[in-house]
Amino acid sequence: MEQKDLQVVGYTEEVRLIGENDTTTIIAKTDTGARRTAVDIDLAGEIGAGPIVGTKKFKSPAGSEQHPLAQLRIEVAGEEHTITAKIADRSEMSHLVRIGRDVLSNKLVNVDIHADEKN
Repeated sequence: MEQKDLQVVGYTEEVRLIGENDTTTIIAKTDTGARRTAVDIDLAGEIGAGPIVGTKKFKSPAGSEQHPLAQLRIEVAGEEHTITAKIADRSEMSHLVRIGRDVLSNKLVNVDIHADEKN
């Protein structure tokens, strides 16, 4: 796929999370350095992300931590993906959802576009 054929998304992007119990729309941060999408644990509980498909050890500046992995659907730029997301406490982060390369692999990120600054 040529670069001109790639869909452009912003540094922050409005996404729709689809769980077993509910659907919500939220502003998420894109992160091309992250392999996997991450969702805040409380938000995952609200929408009914699941089922839990396992756990994985992740490295962070604080060291290594074990986190659950849950399946959910995420819609980014009108395209729906079924992914296995990292579930973690992101309450202290600027965005409750981080979009990783599992969703961004066929997209071009333009860091000058900010969904939370539109209007």
